[in-house]
Amino acid sequence: ENSNGQQVSKAEFPVRVQVSKLAGTYEIDSGSVRVIVRTNTRRGFQQVTQQAKAPNITVKPLPAPPADYSGAVGEFEITSKLVPEVTSVGEPITWTVVLEGTGNWNDVIQMPTRGVPEGFEVIQPKSNTEMAGDSPFIGELTEDVVLIPLQEGTFTIPGIAFIYFDTQSGQYRTISTPDKEVKVEPAKSSVLAPGEPVDSDATGLDTPSLISPLLPFDEQPQLPREPLNQSISSSRPMTLPMWAIGLLLPWGMVLIYWCWLAWKQVVLRDTSSSRRDARKRLLRWKASTDIEKLTPMELREWQREVEQLWQVKRPGPNAERLLQTINQYGGDGVEWVWLWTSCEDVLFGTEEVLPSEWGRRFTAALKAVQLPRVNAEGFLKPQVWIPVLLCSFIISSVCAQEDEVDSLLPDAIEVYQSGEFQKSEAALRLKLEQDWGDSGAHHDLALALLQQERWDEAAAHASIAAIQSPGNDTILWDVRLLIERAGWNATTTGKFFDAKHVFNRLVSWRSVVFWQWLGLGVSLILAGMAVWRMTACYRKVSAGGLSFLSVAVLMLLLLLLSLFCVERWGLLRHPDTVIVVEEVEGRSIPSEVDQQTRPLPVGTVGFFKDKFLGWRKVMLPNREEVWVREREVLRVYQD
Repeated sequence: ENSNGQQVSKAEFPVRVQVSKLAGTYEIDSGSVRVIVRTNTRRGFQQVTQQAKAPNITVKPLPAPPADYSGAVGEFEITSKLVPEVTSVGEPITWTVVLEGTGNWNDVIQMPTRGVPEGFEVIQPKSNTEMAGDSPFIGELTEDVVLIPLQEGTFTIPGIAFIYFDTQSGQYRTISTPDKEVKVEPAKSSVLAPGEPVDSDATGLDTPSLISPLLPFDEQPQLPREPLNQSISSSRPMTLPMWAIGLLLPWGMVLIYWCWLAWKQVVLRDTSSSRRDARKRLLRWKASTDIEKLTPMELREWQREVEQLWQVKRPGPNAERLLQTINQYGGDGVEWVWLWTSCEDVLFGTEEVLPSEWGRRFTAALKAVQLPRVNAEGFLKPQVWIPVLLCSFIISSVCAQEDEVDSLLPDAIEVYQSGEFQKSEAALRLKLEQDWGDSGAHHDLALALLQQERWDEAAAHASIAAIQSPGNDTILWDVRLLIERAGWNATTTGKFFDAKHVFNRLVSWRSVVFWQWLGLGVSLILAGMAVWRMTACYRKVSAGGLSFLSVAVLMLLLLLLSLFCVERWGLLRHPDTVIVVEEVEGRSIPSEVDQQTRPLPVGTVGFFKDKFLGWRKVMLPNREEVWVREREVLRVYQD
């Protein structure tokens, strides 16, 4: 705006505070602001701090209050409703009163007292105060009272009045709700009023009984069970690559053992192995001796190795038999006979040394020896092909999670039993910060949230407890109750824990960790059985016959069961599975800037992938990938 012909900018910083309850004049601390102004100096700009004037506030005393004034100052509205307005004896009625507005909420504004006509049983109301955003002055107080009519007729529920001081008019104002009429019809045949006896003649019962007005819905539970009050530790599932390695590792060892066993069999069946060994020893003998200075002992050693090389039987050969044997093996008999005879002349004749060309001719004769190749018959015996090929396709699951029970925070259960559900919630959240894999704490937190009617959060924590430890009957009971109450039947967890499906009951009998370790254990047993079978085949002994076959069939069935159950767990088997507790927006990039988004409904299941500065990429069931804040979803397993 213009001021004295100059352009002036103005900025306001409104702050709302609550004044003192005591009348008088108060000085408010002055505020300051730093600004950068243009100057004629070389730098062109200068930082200047502007100090505001310190204002004074005069607080006037309130006028004499009416009799029922509770201390509320501001602007308020009050509404009420009855559901239902037409009911039967014994059927509950919910009377909801809502007080909302702007005022001194931090002075603990209370709901005015209510009047209820005779003929009703009143259940203690539940109060819930919610503030608007970060403002401590704008709020809403909701209070529910449950009325149970004990007799039929038409009744008037009187309205309630609330008095507050209106700061705009400077006067006390009274706001009220209109009277409500409730029509109570006679009790239905299947529901009796509290305390009304049952006609023993009509029912065939000898003693009075009470019938609950709550009827089963689709065979699902209606009331939660007691808190577990114990810690149930759970394990984190293995990733698919790690699981596959664990499954195939025993079979890698089987393959190594099989190759060793087969090669050993080849060596045993190889008739030329002794000739090969003799040839190797002759080569070492030639390299380690001096031909011109051979001793009788070295010459005798040479003769023994030659007999082994050509398989000459004892007693020692003469020239004719040696020639005949070497010719049978395809060697140069004449040359070897000359070498043998020269050696005999030195040992038993008149010669003192070997001929000068003996060493050269021996080297050439030894080099000319042709030995048959290794016979690989039996290296891959057909008897072991079937079990090896069958077991090479095994990819399966893992084993039993053991529940380690210890004491939970006793304060959490004590305050829960006393009806202080918010304190119980706080204690249980503290426990989960220390151990997110505590299924018992998740279950008890779900009960505390249920009592506050925070259905989505309660269903989420109950689902986490059931996914971590589905073998617990109490946890399964309450997760089915909360899924029904929260309307999560169509979600992934709702379908998985649906008790109507036989397969779901089987799969959710134990956790995915159990089925994974079961598969690993069965894979190890089958690998041991394969080793036993191969050993028996090579040694030509009995492998157990029908007993062995029965155990093998049983192990294969367990393996197939493990594979089936792990597959049925679907996304819930991923170690980084998350659940959406409140509707959030999935983003195409990890940023708050305007971009393509999509809403993620409550109960959506996915799993974490990449992360970036507090953002996490989530893979959804349809393989779509979105970015969310890590705090906007709940992890299922321990990180």
